Amino acid sequence: MGLIHRTTRITATGSSGCATGLSTWLVGKEKLALGFEHIIDIEMHEERYIVGDEAASKIASAGRVVAIVTTVVRTLESVVRETPRSAMSACSDDRDIFINPPYEFGAVDALLTNFHLPKSTLLMLVSAFAGKNLIAEAYHQAVAKRYRFFSYGDCMLIL
Repeated sequence: MGLIHRTTRITATGSSGCATGLSTWLVGKEKLALGFEHIIDIEMHEERYIVGDEAASKIASAGRVVAIVTTVVRTLESVVRETPRSAMSACSDDRDIFINPPYEFGAVDALLTNFHLPKSTLLMLVSAFAGKNLIAEAYHQAVAKRYRFFSYGDCMLIL
């Protein structure tokens, strides 16, 4: 789970009628980019992921998938490159997917994530998910309201 996503949030989500599942990933280092105009040649580092039987089954049958943190988005989007979400099964592999605008999401319908650092690949992923303009506005508000950024900071739910 992301550093800010505590067990109480996950438990509350499960008690609201949402199915929850866990995946495992070995996180590498975050690569920084120069900005949206200079992203053509970015090479992402590989990270290992594991999606178990229970999580894969829940994702395959879910009407809506809410990813908690961008690493989960990258994992699930990597999996659906090979298999449709509705046919997802337990799997593990290395992934180096770089998600940036424009991107057609095939696995994730909503995202709970931190406010990421400027010019990061994670900010590009979030912008691909919600749109560059909406994320720019959210960040302007976050700065004005003195939200905390990065791993120990505040988070946002993108529907």
